Amino acid sequence: MGPIRFFTPAEVARHNTIWDCWVTFLGQVFDVTSLVKAQPGPAAQPIIKAAGTDISSWFDADTVDVRTRLNEETGMQEPDCPQGVFIHVPPPNPSTRWDGSFETPWWNDAQYRVGRLTAGVLRVLVKNVVAEQSYTLEVPQEETLQEIQQRYTSINQHAGSYVWTALPHGGSGNQNFKVLDMTKTLHENQVFGNAPEPGSVGEHIPTIHLYWTDDLTIG
Repeated sequence: MGPIRFFTPAEVARHNTIWDCWVTFLGQVFDVTSLVKAQPGPAAQPIIKAAGTDISSWFDADTVDVRTRLNEETGMQEPDCPQGVFIHVPPPNPSTRWDGSFETPWWNDAQYRVGRLTAGVLRVLVKNVVAEQSYTLEVPQEETLQEIQQRYTSINQHAGSYVWTALPHGGSGNQNFKVLDMTKTLHENQVFGNAPEPGSVGEHIPTIHLYWTDDLTIG
């Protein structure tokens, strides 16, 4: 199993159609595109309408299962789905139309899980010193510089051919620039001070300076 991938809410929000349907809940990110395509119908609609958003309110954080409520008439617990009953949720009353042949409900099925939602979004300005070009990236606080570098390849395919440097948080002057450890996060490299609050976006925007190494074999 490879490393866990983290996503920002903005990244998840781009996957907001039936043809590209992602949702998040309880800190997890799920790609349920194949699920809603395979099971079209009324039960797919709540998920499709929520595509690209967080649906944690649908689930119980303790059981990681669909929230339930007490049916006062029957005295039994039943699924609590004010948004509408969705795929793999049994109907409150027995029905021959409901297909219960699946082994694992999708919200517990690892095949749909693509990563985790970041606990905090960081903004960083990446400046190509040679080209005098700067780009602001929004990245999960859990990502290492190697992973951030991979994001930057969409802007510069030779991102790995640069030395990545920055001032430690609170530093000033060229003498304080240091080469970043690409196996560590921005916080571990002391580029940022305190981590942002969970779910927030860090306001401080530090600058990472890229210096050309003249080695195209790196990136």
